[in-house]
Amino acid sequence: MTDRLRHNSSQTQSTLDEKARQRAILSRAQLSETELAAVVGILAGYQQQMGAIEGSWNAAVAAGETPNAATQNFPAQRDAIVTAARAALAASLSAQGMARLDQLIQSEKGHMKVVPYPNMP
Repeated sequence: MTDRLRHNSSQTQSTLDEKARQRAILSRAQLSETELAAVVGILAGYQQQMGAIEGSWNAAVAAGETPNAATQNFPAQRDAIVTAARAALAASLSAQGMARLDQLIQSEKGHMKVVPYPNMP
C-alpha cells in the first residue's frame, strides 16, 4: 500500500474513531436518535465555524500581524458561534433532551482546562 493510501486509510479510521467517541459521550445524555443526529450536525457546524476563526487567528499570529478585524473581534465571533449553536440545539431538542445535554456538558466541563489566547502584538 502506498503512503498516500495508508494516510487516507488512517484518516478515515481516525474520523470513524472520533465519531464513535462522540456518539459514546453523547449517548450519556439519553437523546433520541433524531435528537442525537441533530446534535451531531450542529456540533459539526460549530467545529467548522470555530476552525475558520481560529485559522484566521493563527495565521495572523504566525505572520506577526497587528490586530485586524479577524483577530480583533475573535472573542465576539467566538461568543456569537457559541450562542448560535446553543440556540440551534434548543430549537432541535425537546426540553428534556436539552436539559440532559446541558447536564452532560456541565459534567464534562469539570474535566476541561481553558487556555486563553495570547494578546496580539
